[in-house]
Amino acid sequence: MPELPKAILFDLDDTILSFGGREALLIEVAEEFAAEIAPLSPVEVGAAIEVAFLDFWARPESYPTWRTRVLEARIA
Repeated sequence: MPELPKAILFDLDDTILSFGGREALLIEVAEEFAAEIAPLSPVEVGAAIEVAFLDFWARPESYPTWRTRVLEARIA
């Protein structure tokens, strides 16, 4: 029997790993709200959210507070 892993990590919200495509999804969602976000374009909004996401999780001080409060972190 093969040796089982000591741990399995499930990254259900892409806060640890992202294989791309998130910004495209953000743009797609922003397109649905084009009237509400005007004069910004969906591309501008999607890109801005992606930058904010990367910045937020790149800051070491974010981890202790927000890693266990992911839903709250999404609106912080």
